Amino acid sequence: MTASPTVVLLSGLGADQRVFRHWPLHQVHHQILDWIPPKKGESLPAYALRMADRIDAQGPVFLVGVSFGGMLAVEIAHHRPVAGTMLISTAKGRPEFRQIFRWPWMGKLFRRVPRLFWVPPAWFLDWLFSPLSPEEKTLIREILKDTDPAFVRWAMEAIVRWDRKEWEVPMLHIHGQKDLLLPYQRIKTTHLVPEAGHFLVHSHPDYLYDLLQQMIDAYE
Repeated sequence: MTASPTVVLLSGLGADQRVFRHWPLHQVHHQILDWIPPKKGESLPAYALRMADRIDAQGPVFLVGVSFGGMLAVEIAHHRPVAGTMLISTAKGRPEFRQIFRWPWMGKLFRRVPRLFWVPPAWFLDWLFSPLSPEEKTLIREILKDTDPAFVRWAMEAIVRWDRKEWEVPMLHIHGQKDLLLPYQRIKTTHLVPEAGHFLVHSHPDYLYDLLQQMIDAYE
């Protein structure tokens, strides 16, 4: 008897399973991968492989990666067999970054910024993640309060040093047309959502879950 599929979810930088709280995940066997402490100077691909070692699945694996978690999902999908990959509000490699994140000196800058500056003020995140509902603004503030500045600093440096330029693995890539953090014009999407910002994972749960279910059904 074939084992049931497992949906493995990776949230965004500084976030956790709260971003999936409106997804009907009770309908599918799933695992949310919590962040683990990075090693000093660890690259994004190396960290992704350590995260992949924590996947607990007997049957086919479907990856769902959001923002920073989407970048990790790209690396995992290139190094271990997966049945499908869904990327949300993210970039698949350097060609899809803003120009500023491709400048070599950005990595050195991130190392020198004091730790206390690594958690942006709430008003800035409200603008960057807009449009946001009142519930989403509250959730952003809760996540902000629980964010580890040291982890954010490591992650930003790892993203700047990430050198993936090509992605051969088939992936669904869903992006908001009003995403200010990663503008859609640079992103090779499969689904572009009008009026959605970077917090697409929370603002459009039913739409995203339907796409996930279609991907699983197509595999089965």
